[in-house]
Amino acid sequence: MRKSIWEWLEIEPTKDIDKIKAAYAEMSKKYHPTECPDEFRMLRDSYKMAVQYASIPGKDTAKDTEVYHIMERSTAGKENTENNSDISAENSDESNEDAQGNIYDFSKVANRLILSDRQKRMLAMVADMMAMATLDVAKYANEKVVSTITDKWSKSPYQEELSSVFVEAVLEILTGGVSLSKESYDIFERALFRNQTESYEQLHARFLALKNETEGVQIRQGKNGKFTTVDLTKAFLRTSNKNMTRIVIGHFFNDKVMSIPFFYNLFYKKLGIVTSPKLTVYLIKDYMLFVDKQVRYYHCADISFDIDNKSDALTIFDEEGKEILKVRPCPHTYQQLLAHLLNNGADNLSTKPLDETGSIGKVDSLKKLLLDIKPFIYTIVIYLGIMFISAMAFIRIVNLNETINNEVLHVAMNAIELLVGLFTLFWAISALVVGTMVFSMEFSYGDALKVADKKQLQEDIKDGNASYVLGNNLFIFSKYIIGLVKNDYVLVPINNIAYVEAVYNEEFSGYSQLKIVLKGGQHRFFYIYSDRALDAVVELLEKKVQEYESYRERVVNGE
Repeated sequence: MRKSIWEWLEIEPTKDIDKIKAAYAEMSKKYHPTECPDEFRMLRDSYKMAVQYASIPGKDTAKDTEVYHIMERSTAGKENTENNSDISAENSDESNEDAQGNIYDFSKVANRLILSDRQKRMLAMVADMMAMATLDVAKYANEKVVSTITDKWSKSPYQEELSSVFVEAVLEILTGGVSLSKESYDIFERALFRNQTESYEQLHARFLALKNETEGVQIRQGKNGKFTTVDLTKAFLRTSNKNMTRIVIGHFFNDKVMSIPFFYNLFYKKLGIVTSPKLTVYLIKDYMLFVDKQVRYYHCADISFDIDNKSDALTIFDEEGKEILKVRPCPHTYQQLLAHLLNNGADNLSTKPLDETGSIGKVDSLKKLLLDIKPFIYTIVIYLGIMFISAMAFIRIVNLNETINNEVLHVAMNAIELLVGLFTLFWAISALVVGTMVFSMEFSYGDALKVADKKQLQEDIKDGNASYVLGNNLFIFSKYIIGLVKNDYVLVPINNIAYVEAVYNEEFSGYSQLKIVLKGGQHRFFYIYSDRALDAVVELLEKKVQEYESYRERVVNGE
């Protein structure tokens, strides 16, 4: 027996969004994505439909009932979708109009289907790539590109979206004048008509006619006769009009260390030591592109994430509730991922108390201010390990050089000895630099707490007046701001702030910054790697500055 959206949420039909959200939060505990992936997917879809239902204006019971049953059928899955797939010609224009819109007008729904948000996202992926294929079929319509786009269509929840309306929309895109290779047509055919009923025979016939009319082009492969992972990645990136963010995760050197310009420039750009990271994530439009040994994508609105209550670790789950990525708090990586998920409708499964933007949490201890130095310690150990191995090699080369009598060979060994010696010295200096940096941060942290009223900080934490930016070392108390700037903790009294300003994506750094102008005219800048978080911080600080000014005026006036 199939359940309706309200039965999944275990509440009566309602337009109270707060009740719907509360029910969803409660039922998410019952159907955890990793333990009950199918149930969680149905619960998540039911929640989204219930919110859409609640947004319908008016209180017409007849219309409400109609929408309720339409939504109930849509949760039933593929079978019911197929049973309702026939659309009369008189309603086809209206259906296309709905497919292009961003808002569903449920009050006009009668005996016709509309494209769901998920179907629109699936179509947009095909349309973008086929539009680029008019420029270069080999790059954008290669069978590997088509295979990547349609790979998810054989799995839930995408499989349930392969209605006749959707298939017809794909056919319209494919008839846009681009001739594909036979392999690409075969992939589309398997994706669209796998295990379909007789109601799709006419559409299948149209597809076969299109396939036969266009003989199919011979796809020119990439370098060395192969279409590589790099070529596939570029095909997706070029549809984004450069509006994307690249994040490297899981490389040999730690995110925190690599975020320091010196190490980034050295290891990435100059020495090229880190050239094959374990995973690269591209944030493109409303989806994420994952690139390692293969290329795969995830629409943000179809996935979910969780934020650990204690560690703030960000865990991302795919459409089936399986974990696909876990990121610990670190500056740009964490904040950019979180902002992209929040901005594009990913489900937040976290019970962690956050502000409405999902970017600011409450400080529960002064220990929260301490930067996690474990990654730096690991880095120092790695540097010292490389230095030790290099030193052993240097000693071995020196001993071997003393036994050589050949003059030419002796000169060559002297050169090798010099290079190995310099290599050893380089890693020794690197370990010293990181160690000095860690000591400087720890020392500046102590100095910041000495300047501040530590008792006041503790009271703010107890009263819930202490906030921090998730994934960023910026903490806001009732009287102070404490943040990490260039490896040093900086304390700014609220009563010394003239005004605050958001500096978006500054060209020099490539990241947005919080600009604080002090009453003496000095400036303080704090990096914040998410515009969403930056806006939230500016709003919070403006409120605190205003509260202080109001308090000061009352004191001056003797109130």
